[in-house]
Amino acid sequence: MSNFYEIGKRLGWNLPYQEQQRVPKNIRFSNGFSIRPIGTESAKMSLVPRRALDRVRVLEPQLVKQLLNELGPDDGKEGFQAESRSRNRLIAEWLLYCGLRIEEVLGRDLDLTTDRHPGLTVSQFHTLPTNPKKPFDHSPISVIGKYNKARIIAVPNWLVLATKEYIQGERTQSTCHLPRNHEFVFVNGIKAHRSHRGKKLSIRRYQAIFSQACIRAGLCRKNDDCKNSLATHSPHDLRHTYAVMTYFAQRSIGNVEPWKLIQSQLGHSNLRTTTDTYLQFVSAYSKWEFAYQTSSTRILAGLIDG
Repeated sequence: MSNFYEIGKRLGWNLPYQEQQRVPKNIRFSNGFSIRPIGTESAKMSLVPRRALDRVRVLEPQLVKQLLNELGPDDGKEGFQAESRSRNRLIAEWLLYCGLRIEEVLGRDLDLTTDRHPGLTVSQFHTLPTNPKKPFDHSPISVIGKYNKARIIAVPNWLVLATKEYIQGERTQSTCHLPRNHEFVFVNGIKAHRSHRGKKLSIRRYQAIFSQACIRAGLCRKNDDCKNSLATHSPHDLRHTYAVMTYFAQRSIGNVEPWKLIQSQLGHSNLRTTTDTYLQFVSAYSKWEFAYQTSSTRILAGLIDG
């Protein structure tokens, strides 16, 4: 086993020093390749390095449109029936057009008494001035990210206005029976069971909704027994899509180095985290550049005047 660590060290695996000095007592295999110590501080550290392309999954523009349509049609579009569809699409748009993490939008599922990842709150929108005549301008909103760090993100006005409409409409109807209202923006809809209606929408529940939308949009694969379909994307992939979409859009309007803007929006403390994660992906998938520049996703992201 000691030889194993020596080989890993020569290959450049990022292994903590204390783990190089001893062999973990408990070992499990992940995906047939990774070995991870259990019950230690480094439980999340895989001995096999992952490439950027392994962890960054981006949706091309046409697939973005298909997925959003499955989550819910545009406001006012004929055929809109289920109240939850407007909410489901709206959450995806916060991930896609602002680059947020799912917990930064919905808030953590567990330990809701802490202020870490509280999610978007209703009070943030009460005093937020937004000019409806300039839907592609941006408004500043504060969010709490990893390690309880606050940052200011730029949100297109059309998305702020859509969220306000949701708060005043569907959310108000869903929470009106609650003795004490809460601050979470996105809640279980009026068709939910009364014991859950109006309460915070959980991350797990939205992940299930997102997974079903992916399957309906054809973003899926058959599992091993070929009986059920499995979604090939998660809500976090919309954050990755935001980064690549913004990169191409910023380059098209003359910004030769858009990484600082993307770093600020994503909340990375180190610029290298941003570039190391996405540079290889952007280079490999430059064939999508024209599609991103000419698609409506670029306009909706507020990167040009529509």
